[in-house]
Amino acid sequence: MKIVLCDDDPQVLQELGALLFGFFEERKIQVACCAFADGESVVSEMVSYDFAFIDVEMSGMNGLAVAKLLQEYNPNIIIFMVTSYPHYLDDSMDLNVFRYLTKPVAQERLRRGMDIALQKYHRQNQSILLDTVDGGSLPVFTKDILYICIHGRGTLVKTKAKDYLTHTPIKQWATQLNADLFSGPHYSYLVNMQNVLSLRKKEVIMLDDDAGNPVAVAIAQRKYEMFKKSFARYIGGVK
Repeated sequence: MKIVLCDDDPQVLQELGALLFGFFEERKIQVACCAFADGESVVSEMVSYDFAFIDVEMSGMNGLAVAKLLQEYNPNIIIFMVTSYPHYLDDSMDLNVFRYLTKPVAQERLRRGMDIALQKYHRQNQSILLDTVDGGSLPVFTKDILYICIHGRGTLVKTKAKDYLTHTPIKQWATQLNADLFSGPHYSYLVNMQNVLSLRKKEVIMLDDDAGNPVAVAIAQRKYEMFKKSFARYIGGVK
């Protein structure tokens, strides 16, 4: 697990680093942590981090620009913006940052946020083993699955990169996969909430590939309310 801290105040870097070190030590989680005093140094490394704690106002490249570039290296990065200026909240939300922490960072608030962030991290990095119709087996990250649908006597697993045909029935997928992440808008589909862009009355709009092209999955009228509640629970769980 890789973490980056970026703040032009050495005291903030030291205090935040100590809080995070204590948090991960208690949970017996090994991490690699890098600290930088300016945004240019962070992005020049071209490293994919799992977590980032970034000051908003810095000389040179500001924290929002740093966050945007880090998301290009790893779209699943979990970002905490750290600042004394709350008027940047809207801009941070536009980047879909995970938390907005005000200075001085409160230990309990940081710990609560990190506990939820770790849940999200583990969800994003879960994998399943696909047994394909050609006799092969391969691991696939659940975060890369868009949806699973009935195909003949088996199912089609559509990922961002490729489609896979399996003999596994959709009812088996429904019991095997995390019910908080996968829900059925239609009897023949299981949709991955992590890749839903928007929810409409008659369809779910999803990311189709890594370029962000959208694809629509139909919602059965009798399934709409149930699916809407599932999506609302998911959104509430990751914020």
